[in-house]
Amino acid sequence: MIDGLNSGTPKNTGAEVVYSRHLPSSWQGSIITSDFRANRTVRYAIQPNNSGYQSEEVETILHSSHRSYRPVDTKVGPDGAVYIVDWYNPIIDHGEVDFHHPVRDKTHGRIWRLTNKNKPLVPKPKIFGASISELLDHLKSPEQNTRIQANRELVAQHCSPKMLSNWVLNLRQSDPDYERHRLEALWLGAALNAYDDELLNSLLQANNPKVRAGAVRMVMKWNQQQQKLEILADLIHDPHPQVRLETIHALRTLGNLRSAELTLQALDQPLDQNLDFAIWHTVKTLKNVWLPALINGQTDFSGDINKQMFALIACNDVEVIGQMTDLIKRPELSDTLAKQAWHSLARLGDAETLSMVLQKAVSESNIKLLKAMADAPKSNISAPTDGAVLLGLLKHDNSNIRIAALQLVGRWHLKEAANMLINKAQDLDASSSERLAACKAMIKIDQLEAIKKLAKSPHELSIRTTACAAWIEEEPEDAVKSVVDLLQNLEDPKDAELIFMTYRKLEDGPAILTKALSGTKLSEPIASAGLRVAQTSGLDLSEMEKVLREAGSLEAVGIEMSNDEKKQLLADVAASGNGSRGNSIYRRPQLLCATCHQIKGIGGLIGPDLTTVGSYMTPNSILESILNPGSDIKQGYETVIITKTNGEVLSGTLYRKTDSATLLRQANGEILTVPASEITKIDVSPVSLMPQGLTASLHRDELRDLIYYLTHLGVPPS
Repeated sequence: MIDGLNSGTPKNTGAEVVYSRHLPSSWQGSIITSDFRANRTVRYAIQPNNSGYQSEEVETILHSSHRSYRPVDTKVGPDGAVYIVDWYNPIIDHGEVDFHHPVRDKTHGRIWRLTNKNKPLVPKPKIFGASISELLDHLKSPEQNTRIQANRELVAQHCSPKMLSNWVLNLRQSDPDYERHRLEALWLGAALNAYDDELLNSLLQANNPKVRAGAVRMVMKWNQQQQKLEILADLIHDPHPQVRLETIHALRTLGNLRSAELTLQALDQPLDQNLDFAIWHTVKTLKNVWLPALINGQTDFSGDINKQMFALIACNDVEVIGQMTDLIKRPELSDTLAKQAWHSLARLGDAETLSMVLQKAVSESNIKLLKAMADAPKSNISAPTDGAVLLGLLKHDNSNIRIAALQLVGRWHLKEAANMLINKAQDLDASSSERLAACKAMIKIDQLEAIKKLAKSPHELSIRTTACAAWIEEEPEDAVKSVVDLLQNLEDPKDAELIFMTYRKLEDGPAILTKALSGTKLSEPIASAGLRVAQTSGLDLSEMEKVLREAGSLEAVGIEMSNDEKKQLLADVAASGNGSRGNSIYRRPQLLCATCHQIKGIGGLIGPDLTTVGSYMTPNSILESILNPGSDIKQGYETVIITKTNGEVLSGTLYRKTDSATLLRQANGEILTVPASEITKIDVSPVSLMPQGLTASLHRDELRDLIYYLTHLGVPPS
């Protein structure tokens, strides 16, 4: 994922780059945008940063203590002043509040005009009705607004290419903005559909790197990549990274072997995130062009091992394993590419390749390589020819290495590990995760009966728990009687949570367990653990919740308040709420607020950022979202349900979706990658991941202070 210009900052809208003589000189080239949640308009200073830019918030240029100030767009006007569109609404349209809420203002709206008291306004240019010569001269204006409007009017008046060429010829070379004016002419020519080859060629060799970069982009506009190929071959080595970046984009759209070869030459110079991504994307896009040529010996990328390996890694395809294996031990290969290549081989390798990777992983105790092999796509059924070398890692000092080794024992069906697995499954000194991995591996080597015996045995409850969890995944109905017996004897809620979570992940699991628990009795901590799993699943498990409440004699979770009681509570919030105490309540671990939500960059990511929640949600809406979180789920935070081909059900919020996989952010904040080949269906649940009743344990005054704290987040002190 490429970082945004202002990564980690609140969402802004209506960005405008400042070019205006009326505004302070320090503002030129800045971006003015609006933090509509916090009722303010902000200026960011922009500086070049390698092939891109970096920004820094400098100042708030306009702010209102009135929560209805909602700046949503910004423009520098023809007079050089800043015009800000104010939507004027106490509520923003992001789904937190019903669209028909009576507080919404549907009739008002304002435009603010911000002027500099220390400088005169810019004389308003004559655009409509101006002559073509006047309009052409407007292309020299320092104000971008003037240049854009002149361009539009010249197109409307059908300015002739000849007049444009004459204007270019009459430009003074001594003018410090000479090259920029010529670039404006090139852009106007594109708008007029008038191609000027001579002008384009000269700008590709301009002194100003921004002009060169702009000209390269116009090579693509005019589809001149093939005709300008030798110029592009020079520009791929341009000293300015922004020119190289634009050249890579142009070469990608050309799409032949020569363009792939030239693109990889950009690796000879320093890279940043943008350049690295652009090269990778281009090489991956052109795979069908260069890969056959590489295999057939028609190209070797100038004999450069690192260029060859970069391209092979970008493919992410089993057909390049042979080439990667040949290159991976070459001494001239960079350490960075070598690490990436080893991980690619761990995921994609055949039996012989996996043997080589395993030898390296074992000799180095390399946890990352072990996990890469363990997490490889299930479609890769290859196993190393001598997996027994893995067994020594089952006694390693590092528990994470032992767990990865256990997973590989099961994946590769290493039956010679049976005795070590049964010992590990009964090892009280081992963690629950390690015992569970051992139990799952036993099942993979056809030792399910041994796991069943362990689950029913008089062993320690924690040992029975991990055995039951592994058994559930294979035979959820056959295991459920033993599971209920176990739950009735468990004392540790964490053990119970593992059982409930295992059933929750199975498509029919909740229904099976719910039926078996009906009419039974569980201790309050164990039933509560099950209730937490059900309520944070994002699934409609209301029947399971009901059975668990009855089994544990739990009071109904949630706060039933009448409208009058809500109104009185909100009145008390305004009159006597304590923000400091509310902050402390928010951070109580049992409420899970900070686990799922962020405030000023601290906290979880599964729920919406609350940094400025008080600036865009009404107190009534905040109260309602706490009491009934599923009543109005914020867009982008809906619960996504993935059903896998093996029957496993996963839930979370959608992090990203690609052609090859879907990435879910789970309730614990972890990102889970699910290959497309393992997905049966994807649904959106109407149930919020935030469980109802989290605040049921709070006294009324505690709830009052919590709401006071939330309603004042992002609201400046009056």
